[in-house]
Amino acid sequence: LRVRRALYVEAAFASGARWHSVLRRHVLRNSYAPVLALAAVEFGMAVLAVSSLSFLGFGAVPPTPEWGSLISEGRNYLATAWWMTTLPGLVIVAVVLAAHRIGHAVEKRGTR
Repeated sequence: LRVRRALYVEAAFASGARWHSVLRRHVLRNSYAPVLALAAVEFGMAVLAVSSLSFLGFGAVPPTPEWGSLISEGRNYLATAWWMTTLPGLVIVAVVLAAHRIGHAVEKRGTR
């Protein structure tokens, strides 16, 4: 909405441009970077939310493997098989950090 109300968009409308060309040339080109950055951050938050819910037992049915349920099932074997809990936890951390880095890179590239 902020891009749609910008002065250059109003100037494009005032110069007689059609709405679809203004949308394509001005609005979408200037709003894709924040939208993609937000989508990457929201993806990381969704991974955390889904894995947290499945850790608590509110995820998919038990035969379905989910990262949170893998961590929950591996809690009982921490002394003998620590990797059953550690590896899914590290994968969750890696995916969330990668999504954050991608979102930050897209936002940084879009503001140049």
